Amino acid sequence: MLQIIVVTIGRCRNSACEALAASYACRLNKLAKIKIVELAGGRFASGQASVARYNDSVKIAKFLDHYPGAHVYLLTELGKEFNSMEWANMLCHWDEAGQLVVLVIGGAPGLDNNVLKIKDTLSLSLLTWPHELARVLLLEQLYRGLTIKAHKDYHY
Repeated sequence: MLQIIVVTIGRCRNSACEALAASYACRLNKLAKIKIVELAGGRFASGQASVARYNDSVKIAKFLDHYPGAHVYLLTELGKEFNSMEWANMLCHWDEAGQLVVLVIGGAPGLDNNVLKIKDTLSLSLLTWPHELARVLLLEQLYRGLTIKAHKDYHY
């Protein structure tokens, strides 16, 4: 069964986003092993985004040290884009490879790729999304892709 860890900086503070994310996570757990890890993200003062970005990236890098064999993808608007069928095929590939996949969503200030040194990137859109909405979008797209893979009616 496909194993995915979704790593985020901070938790959902918006109750609507939290409810939607929880709903998709519950649905996903019937199709794959999904774990959501929330790493604490600190607040930052005006002009301190680069410091917060660096600190958040260090936290994620330390977390990733516990999963040396995992295939890690950073979600960014500059990452590789997929349509729904291509995404479902990517999920099939991950499942067939049997490798743990870690998907990383940064916090409000973003992430410092120089710290993380993550080469593989994915995009949910060319648009920049708030990290809470990005979490919901990612979980929905994982669910959509896995239902396509399982030949369920959700996508159609």
